[in-house]
Amino acid sequence: MDMRIMSGGSAMQQPRPRITVRSRLRPKAQLTLPEEIRRALSVSEGDEIEFAVDQDGMITARGFVSIPSDQIRYFTPGAAGR
Repeated sequence: MDMRIMSGGSAMQQPRPRITVRSRLRPKAQLTLPEEIRRALSVSEGDEIEFAVDQDGMITARGFVSIPSDQIRYFTPGAAGR
């Protein structure tokens, strides 16, 4: 899922975010993702999250689900029957 503010036409439109939560930055720059954000990104412990920061400071977060290497054949199209 991408979370971004998009502009449309000549007038700047800022759609309301689907989810807005706050989290405090802890020592060693650690941040706990609130449950609502984890669900929205469909991630859990061990999964990766990619962050991108635009020039205007807008952050996009995208979740990537980790698949154990011994399970990859179940997620590769056409490989399950091998």
